[in-house]
Amino acid sequence: LILLDITMHEMDGFDVCEKLKADRLTKDIPVIFISVLDDPETKIKGFSMGGVDFITKPFQSGEVLARVKMHLKLRNMQKRLQEQNICLQQEIAQRKRIEQALWKSKESLAEAQKIARIGNWEWELTTDDIFWSDELYRIFDLDPQETTPSFEAFLSRVHPDDKEYVRNGMGDFLKYCKPLNNHA
Repeated sequence: LILLDITMHEMDGFDVCEKLKADRLTKDIPVIFISVLDDPETKIKGFSMGGVDFITKPFQSGEVLARVKMHLKLRNMQKRLQEQNICLQQEIAQRKRIEQALWKSKESLAEAQKIARIGNWEWELTTDDIFWSDELYRIFDLDPQETTPSFEAFLSRVHPDDKEYVRNGMGDFLKYCKPLNNHA
């Protein structure tokens, strides 16, 4: 924080403030103007030059100290906010990279399933949401716009000889968390 008098010998405080605000190393340092000049035009000019406060002489040292402490707190909060903003921007960029990688992976899986002529389905038991891959719809000869994925819809497409096995296996899995075993 800089306490800056407006009336000085070689250059006035406004010129000094202008130079400080033009330099990238000092532009964010809070400037409090101190002056015997107390007309509104001088105060407005001080704020427009980048000053954060204006104290008129003669001043009370307790008031100056309180204002300095408050502006230092504000500056520290501003710095923390800027740091958090940078971290947030980095996190967003990282999430975008992850999202792009996931989409690439999803596209690759869909292409591999199409080539291999296999599909997959997922069942989120906590929400009862079911997802079918595009290839599974194709294998079942179903339109994704007209078919709601469900276990029963899946089971209706299983070969009749395997339906009981799949139904019992899913029941065992749901009841005991026991995975389905392949049968010969």
